[in-house]
Amino acid sequence: MFTIQCDFDETITIGDLGTSIINAFGSKLWRKTERDYLNGKISVEDTSRTQYSLVHINQDQLEQFIVKSVVIRPGFIEFERYCRSQNLSLVIVSSGLDLYIEPTLKMLNLSNIECYTATGKYKNGGIEISYIDPSGKPIKEGFKEVYLKHLREKNLPIIYIGDSMSDIEPAKAANHIFARGKLKVELEDRGISFWAFNTFYDVIEKIDKLLKS
Repeated sequence: MFTIQCDFDETITIGDLGTSIINAFGSKLWRKTERDYLNGKISVEDTSRTQYSLVHINQDQLEQFIVKSVVIRPGFIEFERYCRSQNLSLVIVSSGLDLYIEPTLKMLNLSNIECYTATGKYKNGGIEISYIDPSGKPIKEGFKEVYLKHLREKNLPIIYIGDSMSDIEPAKAANHIFARGKLKVELEDRGISFWAFNTFYDVIEKIDKLLKS
């Protein structure tokens, strides 16, 4: 069988829910930090720490925004059921925040999924976030890579599902990759094999063939 490590924003969702929250409730200064990240000057973790410190919102506002804004990629509910039916371990690992990811999963009745994210606290008019490793120690960067190594301790091959720059390094360490967006482009440029996907129905189809092969 397999362990499946899956990203959240723009993978499980259509569109980046975290960025939408920052854009709607944060200072415009967040855009400079985003440019620095896209140019490789800072890590995704440092990007998030800075950007969420500029966000002025409370939990009620955040959850109301989620209900109005989140769009789930077609087939994800069915994919979660498929994983359970096949005894596949589905784990969400995201650089995004528990403050919006957990309410989204609860809304989908999927709070039972194993999930590792940034931890957010409302503080000083913004959101203070931290990344914690499996032993409870703070992580400066490489959150997704750390958890991939942790999941390898289950001694099962890993399927990676993602879309962004922060997925490149952990995806490279996986046994099989499903990619879209920036991750797809980077893997193509580097000659690394993967399956492209648009919906989770695509993922179910390919994994089903993988299990039968």
